Amino acid sequence: VVSLSLSLSLSLSLSLYIYIYICVWKSLTLKRANQAQRKVAREREREREREREMECRNLELTLNSANDLREVRRFFKMKVYAKVFIGGNKTMEKRTPVDKHGQTNPAWNYTMNYAVGESWVEHHGTMLVIKLYCKRKLGDRYIGEVHRSLKELYDYAYPIGGSAVVRFPLNLGSIESQGQLCFSYRFGEKVSIEKLMLAESIASFLLTGSGGTTPS
Repeated sequence: VVSLSLSLSLSLSLSLYIYIYICVWKSLTLKRANQAQRKVAREREREREREREMECRNLELTLNSANDLREVRRFFKMKVYAKVFIGGNKTMEKRTPVDKHGQTNPAWNYTMNYAVGESWVEHHGTMLVIKLYCKRKLGDRYIGEVHRSLKELYDYAYPIGGSAVVRFPLNLGSIESQGQLCFSYRFGEKVSIEKLMLAESIASFLLTGSGGTTPS
């Protein structure tokens, strides 16, 4: 009887040990599987981020005109031009020719193109800033500016085909100034940066010719 009880006790202890071992093994296996899934998910998210960083759109921006600007030159004609910045990047600065005739109502109808990252139109952080200046020999005088996020412009234009004509009041810093700025813009299709650079290279080649001179 004692031997039978001891054998039964050992059998129960062994079964309990095996049960605990199986439970611990399943728990560790499940934990490792969850960790592996989270790692794969993080890798996929990083890959998607890298893909978004390598995707861009062409932004065609046309500065049309401004009207009713504040007079910043008392004795001579105002000659107004615009500087354009994207994301505060000085290397992306472009400017219009100087309008010498419109004075407080200048017109340029000047088109410029930018390659903008896809992430720039997905988040509100990247701003389009257009600053107006009066050309002077003793130093150009600031008139006012318009600043809008690329996401705001994209969200507005996307439902109507990706292009729009807009008019915004000018600001002096955070204070609304006098006058309005009118411009149009168009967002191109999403492409890889490599494809866009190749297209720009081909266009430049066709415009300048293989020898680097303008064809007659």
